[in-house]
Amino acid sequence: GKPEPTMINTVRQFTVNANMNSLDLTERDRDKKKKEEEEKKRAAEIKEAEETAKRLREALEKEIDEGKVLIRREESAVIVHILEKDSFASGEAELEPQFKPSLVRIGKIVASVNGAITISGHTDDVPISNLQFRSNWDLSAARAASVAHELLAGADIAPHRIMVSGHADTLPRVPNDSPANRAKNRRIDLTVLSGLTSHQAWPSQDATAEPTGEEAAAGEAG
Repeated sequence: GKPEPTMINTVRQFTVNANMNSLDLTERDRDKKKKEEEEKKRAAEIKEAEETAKRLREALEKEIDEGKVLIRREESAVIVHILEKDSFASGEAELEPQFKPSLVRIGKIVASVNGAITISGHTDDVPISNLQFRSNWDLSAARAASVAHELLAGADIAPHRIMVSGHADTLPRVPNDSPANRAKNRRIDLTVLSGLTSHQAWPSQDATAEPTGEEAAAGEAG
């Protein structure tokens, strides 16, 4: 007789194809939704950074006009360039008293917004070596720490939001080829990163996690 296809084959073929199409569609929807959420979050961070930069410019208008401070924004990051002029004496890491009120205003604005804070010290390329500082690395790090201490004392900023670093003359704004340019490079950069809530040294903060072999060995050696 004439062979006829069985119902089992027909059902199997239809079911498998339907499931594959459904799975493909669900995966595409998830990817699209995730991308839209990331773009929305990024746009919100940039908007917050714009508003923070505007508030800082308004609060520091006098300092900006006098060439003591510069404010700029890069995507979701706001950077306050604190120039050496009137903030630190040459070769010193203690903040000048006349600049502390300006730093208090900066601190209050930064404390009122979200974002991790990086405070980095920078020098020119003229070497320093004395009883207090072995090199420009020491000086730049000490100046950044002075700014951090002043912010913590004058504004309600959680310490875990702050990271301090010293870069000596390794990240100049302009070439160190004139006294005017060297003055521009001697600075503290205070950066607010809207995309981060804090600085974390480890990917996971789970204290109950078992250490790896290398971490355990390091702990025993210490």
